[in-house]
Amino acid sequence: MTRDADSSAFFIALVVVDVLVGLADAISGPYIVLFLVDRAALSPLSLSAVLTVRALGGIAFATVFGAWLDKRTSVRPLLLALAGTSAGYAFLASTTNFAGLLFIAAGPIALGAAAFSQSIALAKRHFERESLYTANRAIGVLRASWSLAWAIGPAIGALVANQFGFRGVFLTSAASGAIALLTLALVRARPIARAAGQSHPAKPANGGPAIALAFAALALFHTAMFMGSIPLPIVLTRTLGGTETDVGLAFSLCAALEIVVMGALIWRPLKRGERPAIVVGFAAFAAYFVALALARSVSAVLWAQILRAIAIGLVAYLGISFLQSLMPHRAGAAAALFSNAGQVGSVTAALGAGALAQEFGWTSVFVACAVLNVAGLVLVRLVEAKPN
Repeated sequence: MTRDADSSAFFIALVVVDVLVGLADAISGPYIVLFLVDRAALSPLSLSAVLTVRALGGIAFATVFGAWLDKRTSVRPLLLALAGTSAGYAFLASTTNFAGLLFIAAGPIALGAAAFSQSIALAKRHFERESLYTANRAIGVLRASWSLAWAIGPAIGALVANQFGFRGVFLTSAASGAIALLTLALVRARPIARAAGQSHPAKPANGGPAIALAFAALALFHTAMFMGSIPLPIVLTRTLGGTETDVGLAFSLCAALEIVVMGALIWRPLKRGERPAIVVGFAAFAAYFVALALARSVSAVLWAQILRAIAIGLVAYLGISFLQSLMPHRAGAAAALFSNAGQVGSVTAALGAGALAQEFGWTSVFVACAVLNVAGLVLVRLVEAKPN
C-alpha cells in the first residue's frame, strides 16, 4: 500500500508539472516571434538564427538527458529542465540584445525544451514493472495534460499581454515554470528505479533502420504541424475575413479536441499495436491540410480542427509508445528521439514555409503539408514493428 501511494504521488506530481510547464510554453509561445521582431527589432536572418539555435540546443539537451536517464533513473535532468524554463523566460523579460537572446535561446530555453520528454521517460520507467497498458495510459495522461495547457494557455497569455505587455507574459511563464520546479522538488516520492543487476542490451530489438524510418516519419509529421500553423492565422484573418479571436479559437478548439481523442485511447487502449492508428493519424492530417487548401470560410477551418485533433491525438500520443516499442528498455533515448523529431520539424518548417509562400502563396504551404503526411504514412508502413 505504501509503495502504491508513493507511486501515485509521484505520477500526480508529473501530471502537475506537465500542466505547469505546458502553460509556461503556451502562455508565451504565441508572442515570442512578435517580441523578437517588434520589440527586439530582429531581421529575418537574426530571427532565424535565434529560432535555429533554440531547436539545436533542445536536441542536444534532450539527447544528453535521455542517455542520463537510461543509465540511471533520476529526476535531476527534469529538475534542470524546469529550472531552465523558469530562468529562460525570466531572462527574456529583461533583454532585447541579440547576443543575449542567442544565449538565452541556446541555453535555458533549450534546456527547458527537454522537460516534456523527460516526464514521459520517467513515467515509462516508473511503470515499466506494470502492464504495457498501464505505462501507455500514464503517457497518455501526460500528453493530454500538455494539450490541456495549450487549450487554456494562449487565452491567459492574451489577457496578460493586454495588461502588462511582453514582459508580463514572459514573467508569467517564468512563474509557472518555477512552480513546476518547486512541485517536483518538494514531492517526497521518487520514480521506482530499475532493480539492481537488471540490465538490458542497448541494441534495439528491431534494429537501426526501423528506428530511422520511424524518426523520419515523425519528423515529417512535426514539420507539417509547425509549417501548417504559420500561414493559418494569415489565411484566417486576411483571406477568409476572420478575426484574431478566430485564430485563438481554432488553436484552443484543436487542443480541447485532442484531449477527447487521447482520453478515448486512455479509456480504451489499443489491442493491435500503435502502427495502424498512427497510419490513420497521418491520413487524417493529410485530409486536414487538403481541407484548409479548399476552405472558403472561417467555419470550414474550425470544422477542420476535428481532423487536426484526431491526427495530433493519435500520432503525438502513440508515436512516443511506437518509438519505445522499437527501443525496449531505453525509455530516455526513445522520449528524446520523439522530442528531437519535433525540434527538427520546427527548424524545417521555419525554413520551408517562407520559401513556399514567397514563390507560390500561402495555400501552397497547406498542399506541401499534405504531401509530407502522405510521405510519412508510407514510411510508417515500411517500419517492421514488433509488439513490445
